[in-house]
Amino acid sequence: MAADPLKPEDDCDMATTLEEPFMSKGELALHEAARTGKEARLEELLTIVKVDCRNNLNRTALHMAASKGQTGAVRVLLEYKAGIELADKYGMTALMWATYFGHIEVVELLLERSASVKKRNKLGMHALHIAADQNNCELVRLYLTKTKKSILNDTEKNGQTALMIAAGKGNIEVVQLLLSYPEVDLMVKDAKKMTALHLAAENGCAKVLEELLREVYKLRDLVNEKDESERIPLHYAVEKGHIGAIRCLLTHGSEVNATAEREMTAFHLAAVKGHMDVLKYLKEHGANVNALNLTHSTALHYAALNDSAEQIFTLVSLGCETSLPNNRNQTPLHLAVEQNKPNAAEALLLCDAPINVRDKTGKTPLILATRGSYISMVDMIIKAERYRERKKRQQSGEAKHPTALVDQLDSDGAVYKPADYENRININEPTEEELEQEISADDAMHNGTVPTYRLREFQQPYAEEFKQYLWKLAFKHLRQNEWKKLAAFWQFKTEHVEAIEHQYTDESSYKQHGYRVLCIWFHGVDRQDTPIRELYEALASIGRRPLAEKVRRQLDRSAVQAYPGAGRGAAGDVRRCSLQ
Repeated sequence: MAADPLKPEDDCDMATTLEEPFMSKGELALHEAARTGKEARLEELLTIVKVDCRNNLNRTALHMAASKGQTGAVRVLLEYKAGIELADKYGMTALMWATYFGHIEVVELLLERSASVKKRNKLGMHALHIAADQNNCELVRLYLTKTKKSILNDTEKNGQTALMIAAGKGNIEVVQLLLSYPEVDLMVKDAKKMTALHLAAENGCAKVLEELLREVYKLRDLVNEKDESERIPLHYAVEKGHIGAIRCLLTHGSEVNATAEREMTAFHLAAVKGHMDVLKYLKEHGANVNALNLTHSTALHYAALNDSAEQIFTLVSLGCETSLPNNRNQTPLHLAVEQNKPNAAEALLLCDAPINVRDKTGKTPLILATRGSYISMVDMIIKAERYRERKKRQQSGEAKHPTALVDQLDSDGAVYKPADYENRININEPTEEELEQEISADDAMHNGTVPTYRLREFQQPYAEEFKQYLWKLAFKHLRQNEWKKLAAFWQFKTEHVEAIEHQYTDESSYKQHGYRVLCIWFHGVDRQDTPIRELYEALASIGRRPLAEKVRRQLDRSAVQAYPGAGRGAAGDVRRCSLQ
């Protein structure tokens, strides 16, 4: 027979799946009879097969019978002198398996035959540890009556006592039972310097925490005790998002702004994991929302890396500053752009995050987006800056474009005047509806909800149709460098033009640049305004009056076709451009 394919003794991570058996048919039959509790068959087989024959997991028939709660089969095997202390490849004895599955009668029988309660498996656990892990109060009580009470404070491989194991698993009944014994040591720390409070908090066992802190005054001194990672129990509860455990710990004196490794606060950890309900709760209980860690990063920096717009809006509504730099002098917007996190970048831009701050290498968010070839990010930053300037002009009553007040094309018959265009003094004043929209957008940001205005989406109902026309205009009609003249007319900054021009450098790249400028401009056109007038003025200002007239006529004709019966003035103010 070939050598037994036994696995290394220290191999405890392997799945316990039987490989091709190396046992004889009689041995296999013995194990099966023990597992199913066929006592007569067992006695028959034991006359021809060794009672302690093992399978490839080093398990005997006694292990099989004990794990299945076959009390009669266990009794038969013990009568045939089965090895009661034999362990399988994981160091588990028959008593341990019976304990694990909660077979009380088998446990009592094995204890009558002097099975050792203190024998340990390869995880360093003895029977009491296993009973505590499985929340079996009856077995815990039984073992404590059969042994000295000092077993209460025995630790397993990781340095945890039975109380700590039960606390970490949330086994409230066992915790209450163990706390009733005065011999239990409440101050034990495991190999990672964690207490029972750390373990209960990490697993969100709020009831266990409440029990420990209410009944045991000694543990209240440990509520702010740090482990080897410099974390207090609160940090673990926050990281896992266990709001009940957080509430319990804060109620019993946990320090909300205590720092862990790298000077991370609980608020930082909640932001890293995106637990928004936890962030709000911590804020309500005095958390410093702008705390700096070792790298001078705030919670908002970590939220930016999560690319969650909702989280950004929530944090800003809680008072997080968008302008605080880390030790690289990078604001959260810098990080969002550098790591190409478009959702976070848009949210930060809508929350008025500073655009022109330079990091230690002298780069603004726009430069980072340009160097990274993040085209949509570049366009979004330009849109945001233009949007902010437009809001300022609206609030101050300034004109949107120089030609709005003094138009060099204002000769009779030289320019087509859409409806209401003659009222030149007030054409750029914001309407009540527009102002209400702006105010509601600002309120939304402060309330933690998503504002209606978006940088990556067009607000106009006719946007998709009009963008198709802009594409034709850019790729079929605009000449080289005319896109720069349009950008100048629409008050694009020099750095905006340079960022757009960085995208392509071949002979036809100006077409793509022109389309981007047209789309960025169009994004800033108010919902209640028609873009025809502004586009006409822009084309005329760069010396393309025939093209401007062609654009005006085609769009005006398309508008009239879309709205039959509308007059010429009404056609100039339609909200839709149907391209034919």
